[in-house]
Amino acid sequence: MKIGNVIREHKKLAEECMELALIITQQLNKPKMDFEEEIIEEIGDVKWRLELIEKYYDNEKIEERIRYKKNRELTRT
Repeated sequence: MKIGNVIREHKKLAEECMELALIITQQLNKPKMDFEEEIIEEIGDVKWRLELIEKYYDNEKIEERIRYKKNRELTRT
Protein backbone atom coordinates (compact mmCIF):
# COMPACT_ATOMS: atom_id res chain seq x y z
CA MET A 1 0.00 0.00 0.00
CA LYS A 2 1.37 3.38 -0.97
CA ILE A 3 0.79 5.79 1.90
CA GLY A 4 0.73 8.71 -0.54
CA ASN A 5 -2.33 7.27 -2.26
CA VAL A 6 -4.06 6.65 1.07
CA ILE A 7 -3.48 10.22 2.21
CA ARG A 8 -4.63 11.61 -1.14
CA GLU A 9 -7.82 9.52 -1.08
CA HIS A 10 -8.63 10.72 2.44
CA LYS A 11 -7.98 14.34 1.50
CA LYS A 12 -10.24 14.04 -1.54
CA LEU A 13 -13.00 12.53 0.60
CA ALA A 14 -12.69 15.38 3.10
CA GLU A 15 -12.88 17.87 0.22
CA GLU A 16 -16.01 16.25 -1.20
CA CYS A 17 -17.65 16.19 2.24
CA MET A 18 -16.95 19.90 2.66
CA GLU A 19 -18.41 20.64 -0.77
CA LEU A 20 -21.57 18.72 0.14
CA ALA A 21 -21.83 20.55 3.47
CA LEU A 22 -21.40 23.87 1.69
CA ILE A 23 -24.12 23.30 -0.89
CA ILE A 24 -26.53 22.01 1.78
CA THR A 25 -25.80 25.10 3.87
CA GLN A 26 -26.44 27.30 0.84
CA GLN A 27 -29.78 25.55 0.30
CA LEU A 28 -30.74 26.08 3.94
CA ASN A 29 -29.73 29.75 3.82
CA LYS A 30 -31.49 30.39 0.51
CA PRO A 31 -34.65 28.24 0.64
CA LYS A 32 -36.20 30.00 -2.37
CA MET A 33 -33.36 28.81 -4.58
CA ASP A 34 -33.15 25.24 -5.86
CA PHE A 35 -29.80 23.55 -5.33
CA GLU A 36 -31.17 20.02 -5.83
CA GLU A 37 -28.96 19.15 -8.82
CA GLU A 38 -25.83 20.41 -7.07
CA ILE A 39 -26.71 18.47 -3.93
CA ILE A 40 -27.28 15.31 -5.97
CA GLU A 41 -23.90 15.73 -7.65
CA GLU A 42 -22.12 16.23 -4.33
CA ILE A 43 -23.86 13.25 -2.71
CA GLY A 44 -22.67 11.14 -5.64
CA ASP A 45 -19.13 12.46 -5.28
CA VAL A 46 -19.08 11.72 -1.54
CA LYS A 47 -20.50 8.22 -1.97
CA TRP A 48 -17.93 7.41 -4.64
CA ARG A 49 -15.05 8.67 -2.47
CA LEU A 50 -16.40 6.70 0.50
CA GLU A 51 -16.30 3.54 -1.60
CA LEU A 52 -12.62 4.17 -2.25
CA ILE A 53 -11.86 4.76 1.43
CA GLU A 54 -13.89 1.93 2.97
CA LYS A 55 -11.33 -0.67 1.85
CA TYR A 56 -8.97 0.63 4.54
CA TYR A 57 -11.42 0.01 7.39
CA ASP A 58 -13.25 -2.91 9.00
CA ASN A 59 -16.41 -3.34 6.91
CA GLU A 60 -18.22 -5.31 9.61
CA LYS A 61 -17.72 -2.50 12.13
CA ILE A 62 -18.98 0.01 9.56
CA GLU A 63 -22.11 -2.07 8.92
CA GLU A 64 -22.61 -2.52 12.66
CA ARG A 65 -22.51 1.26 13.12
CA ILE A 66 -25.02 1.75 10.28
CA ARG A 67 -27.40 -0.79 11.85
CA TYR A 68 -27.06 0.97 15.22
CA LYS A 69 -27.89 4.37 13.70
CA LYS A 70 -30.88 2.99 11.76
CA ASN A 71 -32.27 1.23 14.82
CA ARG A 72 -31.81 4.31 16.99
CA GLU A 73 -33.63 6.41 14.43
CA LEU A 74 -36.51 3.94 14.29
CA THR A 75 -36.98 4.11 18.06
CA ARG A 76 -37.23 7.90 17.92
CA THR A 77 -40.20 7.93 15.56
